[in-house]
Amino acid sequence: MADRIMSTFLSQFKELDIPLHGVRLPSFDIDIKYKRALGVSEDISNQDFLKALCEDGLQRRGNKQDEYRKRLDYEFKTIKELGFIDYLLLVWDVINFCKENDIPTGLGRGSAAGSLVLYLIGVTKVDPLEYGLFFERFISKIRTKKSVVDGITYLDGSLMMDVDLDICYYNRQRVIQYLETKFIGKTSKIITLNTLSGKLCIKECGKVAASKSEQEMNKVSALIPKVFGQIKDLKEAYAEQEEFRIWWGSYR
Repeated sequence: MADRIMSTFLSQFKELDIPLHGVRLPSFDIDIKYKRALGVSEDISNQDFLKALCEDGLQRRGNKQDEYRKRLDYEFKTIKELGFIDYLLLVWDVINFCKENDIPTGLGRGSAAGSLVLYLIGVTKVDPLEYGLFFERFISKIRTKKSVVDGITYLDGSLMMDVDLDICYYNRQRVIQYLETKFIGKTSKIITLNTLSGKLCIKECGKVAASKSEQEMNKVSALIPKVFGQIKDLKEAYAEQEEFRIWWGSYR
């Protein structure tokens, strides 16, 4: 029975048209209530709507200096050229949902805090010019790679920017449900895979499995050599460091 189910699944899987050209960013439909609130035409394009949001944010924050105008024009031009208009509007929509439902969000973390556009539209709460943050850490023409296949733009996912949204843990599921309802069949959860070096593995395992203190495991971790920034693996450390071998032998 299990074999037949798997066989059926594989046959259907082969018929799926899975794009292998890269990441295809979603299109975004702006709720008419936001257009009315901003006082713009109901048939305004997404590009012009985002620009209107930025201009509104610039006026409300009183940042009318030439420095802010030049930075906004530069960022917006880059965002438009690389095709990120809808993506940023989607992120803005998530933050709007959180604000309307009293769900706490972070001030802005990671490279996204370097974007004046995100600050002006309320996604982040950190003025990047005040703190000397660089937009290029968030979006860079040099790093971004895209291709057009059959009129559709695809991006290299490994080089794409992203926005870290620190959303209140207790309300996180409400935000997920909102997205799943709004984008039916087009959402998915992903995992973040982290790897640990031998130094960190030894340190953490010692604290958990052997109930050792942070200070003691720091001393053991320091026994694992690092050459030109490259941490040697545990086998090499065992072969080269007598003190590490003695410590290792005491737990065998």
